[in-house]
Amino acid sequence: MPQPLVRFAEVSKSYYRGAEEIHALRNVTLTIEEGSFIVITGPSGSGKSTLLHVAASLDMPNKGTVFFREEDIFSFTNREQARFRRQNLGFVFQFFNLIPTLNAIQNTSLPLLLDGVSKRNADARAEELLSSLGMEDRLQHKPHEMSGGQMQRVAVARALIANPALILADEPTGNLDSESGAEVLALLKKAAKDHGAAVALVTHDTEAAEIGDRRISIQDGRVMSSVLTS
Repeated sequence: MPQPLVRFAEVSKSYYRGAEEIHALRNVTLTIEEGSFIVITGPSGSGKSTLLHVAASLDMPNKGTVFFREEDIFSFTNREQARFRRQNLGFVFQFFNLIPTLNAIQNTSLPLLLDGVSKRNADARAEELLSSLGMEDRLQHKPHEMSGGQMQRVAVARALIANPALILADEPTGNLDSESGAEVLALLKKAAKDHGAAVALVTHDTEAAEIGDRRISIQDGRVMSSVLTS
């Protein structure tokens, strides 16, 4: 039986826009199991991205907390939180967030280099991973020499390079055409399955919403439904 990986315990997050208080999350309680693929849907401003940011300890809740393998991530020091993210999380973003001056191997291997892995071993791991994602002929190419779909493949490889337990994907198909988007979603699901990672995917894409094991709907900062889809 899958074990809990991430557990939100009555998490609320608000912030101010001028004098107006914005409630991004309201008493959210949910669990992400080891190896699961959850899709988070909801209208713009519903709190989807905030949910990912809190899960990554990038935003601190005003109330409640988040447990990762039953450790309270907000009890960590700043240095411990940085290490937690580096060693346990992979990120895939809508706008790729690749470093423009680095080629595919260099962009992919960067998380390992930051964690003290030798350049030789990091580059070898990056080349292996990129080749498994169909990028063997783009290893030396920089982002401006790639299509959107190819850049997102590099971003997926970078997210997987440190064998994270959890991949957080924020609108990863939002800047791609439908064909490239479908390819990236299929790669994410296959890669996560092959590497044993759980995935939390935020999307507006109706096709993407059908790819997960569970679909969570958020509105006005509240979890409205959580439905098993496979």
